[in-house]
Amino acid sequence: EVLVTFLEGDPDQPLISGCLYHKENTVPYALPANKTRSTFKTLSSMGGGGYNELRIEDKKGQEQIYLHAQRDWDENIEHDQKIRVGNERHD
Repeated sequence: EVLVTFLEGDPDQPLISGCLYHKENTVPYALPANKTRSTFKTLSSMGGGGYNELRIEDKKGQEQIYLHAQRDWDENIEHDQKIRVGNERHD
């Protein structure tokens, strides 16, 4: 299920502005224990058994951006890329 709003209140211009959870489509992580997580998670197509996920954790002292790619991860950078690691980097 989705939450629909309308551009400038015009019923001919609907916008999906959010997803709603229910018994069959539950939240990706249990609430309220994970209330500081924002997650965009998609399941692979029928029979795939996997998922892709972008998760942002905002809990103090545990801040994290997590990315899971079920298969490939492609980047296309047209200009600059900068990576700065303030502590340790693990490969």
